[in-house]
Amino acid sequence: WRLDFSGAKPRWTAMQSLSVPRDAAAWAAEEGKLFVMGGSLGTLSGYTASTEVYDPSKEEWVVGESLTSRRASHCAVGDGEGHIIVTGGYGALQSVQRLDIKTGVWTNLPDLQPVRAQHGCAFVELMGKKGVIIV
Repeated sequence: WRLDFSGAKPRWTAMQSLSVPRDAAAWAAEEGKLFVMGGSLGTLSGYTASTEVYDPSKEEWVVGESLTSRRASHCAVGDGEGHIIVTGGYGALQSVQRLDIKTGVWTNLPDLQPVRAQHGCAFVELMGKKGVIIV
């Protein structure tokens, strides 16, 4: 479902479903698209590394570059420069990685200290320095 603000009154509208049903997934917006990454496949079914990308201009989901490991309850954020940064989560508690969405290449970044799951993250610029804040 999508909350549409284009009319006089906001309203919920139906949209195409993900091909892999999941919960506890991370999502990030970057370059006009929405990336949904990983998540839980349900009780006793484990986690997924799959990624799906929503293109609003086509109103469709397509398969994206998978995470390097299965994880759930992690966080993802776009950096405004064509990358998505994914932090922690069950299955990869200390892991921080950056995806270059043009090349599909994942790069390892310094590990989380302390490890995290079920956390929030934001890409910010404070006092002229860019970075990810984890809460």
